[in-house]
Amino acid sequence: MNIKDVWRFISIYIQLIMFDVLLYKKGFAYMFERYSKRYGKANGRRLDHSIHEKISRDLHYLNMACAWYPRKADCIHKTLLGYKILTSRYGLELEMVVGIRKFPFAAHAWIRYGGKSLINEEEDEIYKVVLSSNQYKGERNEMVYGLHYEQPSGVHQAEYSTNQSQ
Repeated sequence: MNIKDVWRFISIYIQLIMFDVLLYKKGFAYMFERYSKRYGKANGRRLDHSIHEKISRDLHYLNMACAWYPRKADCIHKTLLGYKILTSRYGLELEMVVGIRKFPFAAHAWIRYGGKSLINEEEDEIYKVVLSSNQYKGERNEMVYGLHYEQPSGVHQAEYSTNQSQ
């Protein structure tokens, strides 16, 4: 492992910490909206052999950072951070999705490229997609886990989240 690799791992680990703090403070819906808007505008670069090794390395460092993170860092962390890293660094046209399985119940998030899972193709077969960054309209009305909600007008997001949890 050379100094560039160490720096890349440290950079991803710091991004994980910052993401986890924001996820805790702002919630999933806010983070999904933020990442969909901010990183969803890729330049349409194709996934080819010239960047495949770099992408694999970055995803490996993301997995290592999540494994060494003292708090639980699951598929939501990996999906949103992976989406951010791969779209901003490589300009790939990716899709973040959240899916559910009815029996036994499970929810999972993953990244797609070209309509197929970037890592594990079984994810597309096992889970039914209920939320996608491609379907995101940028409005406050969206489908989250199949439940439609509308933020009341004139209410700040933090206030709305606090009021909903009480």
